[in-house]
Amino acid sequence: MTNDKGRDVNFNYYDSRELQAALYDYMLQSVKTHISMGIYTDVCFCLGSGKNFRFLQKLNKNHQLFEKVIPLDHPRFVMHYCSKQMPEYVEKFVEILSGF
Repeated sequence: MTNDKGRDVNFNYYDSRELQAALYDYMLQSVKTHISMGIYTDVCFCLGSGKNFRFLQKLNKNHQLFEKVIPLDHPRFVMHYCSKQMPEYVEKFVEILSGF
């Protein structure tokens, strides 16, 4: 996807309500398929603490897929915008993940 200046821009499923609606059933079925393979459902770690997390939280609320959903800042976000704080993010990730 390009912006009005002709530059490539990042585009995610949650950037368009129409795309999100079109993909919803597929995404739900995909998660259910993974669960049917025997994955643990006591906790789900979500890569992304913004729109992706809010979507997954709502999906989980509507379908009771996981006992809880825990957001983690997306590694790409950390690398791109917070690289100077990388050690703090790594420590935070290790702390959160080691609790499970």
